[in-house]
Amino acid sequence: MSTARAPARPILYRQLALRLMVPLVLIVTAVGAAGLFSARAETATVFDRWLLDAAVSLADQVRGGNGGAANAVDLPEAARAMLAYDEIDRTWFSVVDGGRVLVGSAGIPADGSAAVDYPDGRAFDAVYEGARVRVAAVRAPCAGCEHVTVLVAETMLKRQRSNRVVQWLLMPLGLMLVVTCSAIWIAVRRTVRPLEALAERWNRQALASLRTIPEGDLPHELSPFATALNGLLSRIR
Repeated sequence: MSTARAPARPILYRQLALRLMVPLVLIVTAVGAAGLFSARAETATVFDRWLLDAAVSLADQVRGGNGGAANAVDLPEAARAMLAYDEIDRTWFSVVDGGRVLVGSAGIPADGSAAVDYPDGRAFDAVYEGARVRVAAVRAPCAGCEHVTVLVAETMLKRQRSNRVVQWLLMPLGLMLVVTCSAIWIAVRRTVRPLEALAERWNRQALASLRTIPEGDLPHELSPFATALNGLLSRIR
């Protein structure tokens, strides 16, 4: 004949610690995730604006053709070198009239993923020359340039470095979570300890001599429990 095992009894200090730690972990995780998302989104917007500003500046140099003349780009060599220079990332630019490249590098993608529309253009992710790039695309504002698109592509090294910096800035939040959970665990253990001491005193002296347990050094919340025990001892005597 098999006997069913009694269910495991809950441990008070573990229950208290979990009830305090779980909401804390959820709140800190939510705050950290929201902060990380917001910081990354703001950083991406800043880099996109820089890229779009370069594309808009280049679009302002496009000159519309008059009398059937083809569109052209008034861009000195020094300006080209300055536009393509970047100490960290590689940068490419292109001015495309329909399918014809007026100036710059050929083959820069005109569309991609993770696109974001801005008042003066759009930015999106793409792959160019085997590298992941962020591309800014704007329309030339000159008359007769309806089909002229300016593209500026840049690799993502600065963006990746910025994201890593943001992640490192969140490390103190994780450290604070670990320290706070440890403090909660220690505080709960110390809070439950008087109850354990009361049970130990009951087992040590009350069961043998039926003497009452002194209540003067007990926490206020345990006084009703000790009073009930002392009343039981008195009635037994």
